Amino acid sequence: MRVERLLLLACFVVLSLILAEAQQGTALHEGAAERVAKLPSEVFPPIQQAYYASVNRVATVERAAEEVAPSSSAGSSSASSRVTSMPESRSPATSASAGSQPTSGSSGVYTTLPRRKFYDANSYNSALVKLKADLLSAIPPDDKPLRAYVEAKFPQPLVPLDNKYIRESEVEFTNGTVNGLMDHLRLMKSFLMDLNVKTSPSIAKFQLVPKIGDERTLTTDGIISNLYRGMYEYTVTKRGYRKVHDTINLVEQSGDTVECKLLPDSQPEVGYCTLK
Repeated sequence: MRVERLLLLACFVVLSLILAEAQQGTALHEGAAERVAKLPSEVFPPIQQAYYASVNRVATVERAAEEVAPSSSAGSSSASSRVTSMPESRSPATSASAGSQPTSGSSGVYTTLPRRKFYDANSYNSALVKLKADLLSAIPPDDKPLRAYVEAKFPQPLVPLDNKYIRESEVEFTNGTVNGLMDHLRLMKSFLMDLNVKTSPSIAKFQLVPKIGDERTLTTDGIISNLYRGMYEYTVTKRGYRKVHDTINLVEQSGDTVECKLLPDSQPEVGYCTLK
């Protein structure tokens, strides 16, 4: 009896584990399906807004581009000495307004040239890294082509000055790159699409290969259904015709139909494809 009870208990434990694993798999599948069903225009704007909210909280300092010490005697032709410093280490006379000029005959007074904003490097780069992680997390896990697109287009963390600060101009340039990427993602109609492929002549082999992910192949004319958006390479081949090979960007380029014109082997020109 004791052995039978142990066997029953073991069976119950195994069954419970199987059910738990099945429920977890179902939950993951439903989560992925939910992300696919959402529109990019709903998914990405809140992520972009959160990023800029973080950037606005990044500590900044104002730093003079340079500070000029005039000569000790009025009218002297000796060269001015130039120093760069953070505000806390500047001389007392730099409290004058930006761009002010020294009084004639003043001795040892530093002139503050136009000031510029600098960002704390660690805080800004942390916001940039978090944005990338949030974007990848929002993309359906099976959409490897789109994930590869984000990896390729996303800007790298910025290298700070003095291991501490980043110029405002560099932050603005990087944010411009971020805005361009976010615009392309936001304007996508969906994560999945059906791609129509037509060739002239027909009955050609069309191969679509992402940088990361599975290859899709068909014999034209036909439709590649449930295709994830991203960057792909494609190859069109047909016996007696020259091979066509190129890239296609299903994130930035609009259209859902690829039309290819194939040219015979006897011709020096190569055929071409267009996305319409």
